[in-house]
Amino acid sequence: MLSSSLLVGSPAAEVAHCLIEADAYRIADPARPDTFYRWKCGISAPSYLDCRTAVADPSVRREVVDAFVRSASLNFPHADGVVGLSESGIGWGMLVAEALDLPAHFVRKEAKRHGTGRLVEPPPAAHREVLVIDDLVASGASVEAALGHLADCGVRALGVLSIANWGFVEMHRRLAGCPVRALTSYPQLLAAALVHQQITTRTAAALARFYTDPRGESRQEPRAGRHALVPVAVR
Repeated sequence: MLSSSLLVGSPAAEVAHCLIEADAYRIADPARPDTFYRWKCGISAPSYLDCRTAVADPSVRREVVDAFVRSASLNFPHADGVVGLSESGIGWGMLVAEALDLPAHFVRKEAKRHGTGRLVEPPPAAHREVLVIDDLVASGASVEAALGHLADCGVRALGVLSIANWGFVEMHRRLAGCPVRALTSYPQLLAAALVHQQITTRTAAALARFYTDPRGESRQEPRAGRHALVPVAVR
């Protein structure tokens, strides 16, 4: 399997604990597929991360933004703009841009049907090198589309930084030309949920098995290797 450097310089455990405290990590019964959550990439899963809840708690919000800033400063120090992705990445992108004192932009899912009809707002200066911010990256499809829209504007993405990234091989393939980093990932959230007694060791083991083969556990029939996982290691 491929190696991963998603969490380089990131306080992965601390961010995971913040998300647990903010009730952002939801867990279904691994033995009851009828209670599973549907992820945007199509996987039916016994867990779900809703980073929107972290925005509501000021202390959690500050800690996540601080982690974003530290990771951005370490991994992408030369970015001269921040771009949030619609929808959940927009708010985080604005907060990070403010903390870094950089221009802020966002990418829509689709062009406006009135007014300017733009996808990227406000239009960045050509040749700008930006950091792309999102809340969660799974398959990487929406990020790939956004990077294309930025390229159409003459803007280069220095990298993608998200609160969480599941480390799918498909994501690495889609975003192979762009450095990808995250503040935390599935193993760290699972460990934090166990510490906070949100789950039992038995449930944790079942959730860990799901993570090693999400398509198989959810009884779906993907293309071979489509959603295999890259080991996510803190370095």
